[in-house]
Amino acid sequence: MAKAPKKDNSKEVLRSFINFRKSDQPIQSSELQPGDVMLDSRYIKQSSALISDALQKGFDVLQMSNGDIVTTGTKTVVYKYTWDDEGGKLKRSSVTSKRANKDELEPEEEIVLEALEDVE
Repeated sequence: MAKAPKKDNSKEVLRSFINFRKSDQPIQSSELQPGDVMLDSRYIKQSSALISDALQKGFDVLQMSNGDIVTTGTKTVVYKYTWDDEGGKLKRSSVTSKRANKDELEPEEEIVLEALEDVE
């Protein structure tokens, strides 16, 4: 019995692949389109400043494709408690907000420095 020559399937596979690629639907691109907020120079300027400021403060920043920006972070809050002998309980000292003069320490920072001096 004579063996039939092997059929070369590589041409068939290539032809099948080419037909598959022709019928393949184009993938929706996320590229910028005219009128997109990402192309607006005012948006670029403001978002760059906002993102830079947030990153300098240690925040995580997420910029969405629609232009929304989400920042997440934590703020350390320090409270100072003092013992009231007469009342027999701890009372929280008042901690005020940031001062207008940036050169001065914030009250929270002053409290931490005072506590560190007591430890030394």
